[in-house]
Amino acid sequence: MGSIEIILAQVVPYLLVAFRLAGLMIFAPVVSSMSIPPWPKAIFIAMAAAALYPMVPHGWSSAAAPTVFSLLPVVLSEMLAGAVMGLVAALPLLFLQSAGFIIGHQMGLNLVASYSPDEATSDAIGQLLLGIGTSGFIVVGGLEALFLGLAGTFERVPAGSLGLADVPLDGFIAAVTAGTELALRLAMPVVGTLLILLLVLGVLSRVVPQLNLMTIGFTFKVLAGLAMLAWSIFAVSEVAGDEITAALVQALSYARSLGAEGP
Repeated sequence: MGSIEIILAQVVPYLLVAFRLAGLMIFAPVVSSMSIPPWPKAIFIAMAAAALYPMVPHGWSSAAAPTVFSLLPVVLSEMLAGAVMGLVAALPLLFLQSAGFIIGHQMGLNLVASYSPDEATSDAIGQLLLGIGTSGFIVVGGLEALFLGLAGTFERVPAGSLGLADVPLDGFIAAVTAGTELALRLAMPVVGTLLILLLVLGVLSRVVPQLNLMTIGFTFKVLAGLAMLAWSIFAVSEVAGDEITAALVQALSYARSLGAEGP
């Protein structure tokens, strides 16, 4: 076998390693950010796969020449493994942003999207909570843990040996449920405060109709919401940190469960 044939024989296993890494890059916090151009992501995946490939076994083999249709299920299963890990770890951050959107909407900060559709993504509170959550994820070493956990999956399940049945549907539903609870726990104190403020302003509008409560009320809503958010920011950080850590543990548990024999 010539040198060209030896190199070509390694192309498909190398690409399978790269696709598993690419699946993680799709949803994992920080690296999935739209602010990072696609080309640096592709270069990082290629370099990481080249560094990892010589150290991991590969289980893909085919007696016939590989075709697009024969490789497609294998590629999807490889990408799905990394995507599940990244998505489970990213769910708390996504629900943090959702909580910020609810808070900003109740405060009236998202009205700009009604008047200017081009500014529909101007979610200040959501971006603030997302930034806090992302900072906590980086501080606890979540990004490094995800990549190391994914690299460890090649020891238990070589590239090309994964199946679509390895997706943890129950664990994913549990993560979504925990994320929804997190968003409600963070948003409800501010929403409740604004509800009480609206009731007070409603009473004042009946008692003192001369007040221009339409203008004053908007200012009071913003100030009350920001004050409540600032007062509870430390509790928000603690609760968000716990959920981020729990999601990271769940993602790593899924990685360790790959290739494990059932009961």
